[in-house]
Amino acid sequence: MSKPKFDYKKANERKREIGTRLTELAEKLESKEQLTEQQREAINKEARELKTELEATNMRIAAALANEAAEKQGREVTMSRNAQFRELLQDIRSGKRQEREITLGVINENDKNNIASAEAMETMVFDLMPRLSEGLIWDKVGMKVQTGVTGNLVWPYATDNVKVVEVGETVQLQDQDINFDNVKAAPAEVGATVKVSFASIEDATFDVLTFVQESFRLAMQDFLNHKTFSQATFTGIKGPYSGQTKTAVLVGNYHSLLEAKAELIQAGVNMAGFCWVLDAKAEALLKATPKAKGQGGFIIEDGKLDGDPYFVSHYIRENATATGMLDDMYIGLGVWSYFAANQHGKIYMTVDPFTLADKGMMKLTLRTRWSLTTLRSQAFACYKLVAPPSDEVGINLNLHAKTIKVGETVQLAAAVLPKTASVTYTSATTAKATVTAAGLVEGKAVGSSVITASITVDGKTYTDTCTVTVEAAE
Repeated sequence: MSKPKFDYKKANERKREIGTRLTELAEKLESKEQLTEQQREAINKEARELKTELEATNMRIAAALANEAAEKQGREVTMSRNAQFRELLQDIRSGKRQEREITLGVINENDKNNIASAEAMETMVFDLMPRLSEGLIWDKVGMKVQTGVTGNLVWPYATDNVKVVEVGETVQLQDQDINFDNVKAAPAEVGATVKVSFASIEDATFDVLTFVQESFRLAMQDFLNHKTFSQATFTGIKGPYSGQTKTAVLVGNYHSLLEAKAELIQAGVNMAGFCWVLDAKAEALLKATPKAKGQGGFIIEDGKLDGDPYFVSHYIRENATATGMLDDMYIGLGVWSYFAANQHGKIYMTVDPFTLADKGMMKLTLRTRWSLTTLRSQAFACYKLVAPPSDEVGINLNLHAKTIKVGETVQLAAAVLPKTASVTYTSATTAKATVTAAGLVEGKAVGSSVITASITVDGKTYTDTCTVTVEAAE
């Protein structure tokens, strides 16, 4: 016959009751109320009994935990991390584990599967942080997001370059002053919450650990991309494009893009870690734009923008007030070795099994501190991107010959390049057929007329014609 399962929730509730009663007894003894000797003795007696009961309750909890630990150690198959995580959530929900804030630490390299021996849910960091750079720009340029940073981060860099000068053998070199500006990280508290149903915690076939890890990772990925690329004016964590006034316009052709990159080089920026940033519309434009007319090769091909990595994010189109997306196309460029992303200190996961209990769910909240620091503003630039003017100009009617009867109409339509060109329609013989400004032709009398559609681009006129024959009405 199996032993009944120890009721941790009931034991912890009794401990709280004992604590409340001991507080009441202490307040009675400390009050100004005159107590008789018998009353004092009764209070002390009850207090001793409660303390004894409290000690016994703690011993029973310790014994139950020790027995369960011994049983676990005797298992031949080590629990998977998912099973351990599920058990952790079950223990918090049942009251067996009272601590609901879990510190996420660095996993023991010698035992990556075992988390049962530590208070920290170390496997969360092990799986979460190494993959955090996936879907971020640092992954594009082969850099890592720094995690677990402690202390105050300060990056000194010289604002005046030290120069080598040519002197004679007997001439003494002059001292050169080096001025430094200190760039400091400004970490801020960030957090994300994931809801997990009680049913999923109890379901041994559901990988609750992976679900929680991926939910937190994707939420953090979206947060960092938003802060890194948005044009919005943020006061806390922000990226190199935050608050920039986008007055500069860049034509989406090969020459203009090379010039924009050259400006960074001329500013003396070390180009290691260079990467473009653009929205999806800008990417589509540059994929269809050749480097040079009549030659093979497009600006974007084989996943590279002229051989350089690029990153697509719609956040680069976010307006200055972070209330919506701009309609225009935008492109940014930067040397991302001059932009640091750091996760500071420990990571805490708080489990709340009560707030959403009536809905059959618990909340898991991940909290930590992050900083995004632009080390050199000259290493970044952002432009409004416009399509290059089309070299193809022309007009083509949908019909080039048509027979109609007197009183009948036919609609002409013109395809034009560039698409913004305005079409003008004329009839050579209006007595036989007329045409409206929208291209609607009407037969007036038996005979024929040539309808001409024309556009004018850069002072030159392009035309196409349709001969309309008009027959007598039946």
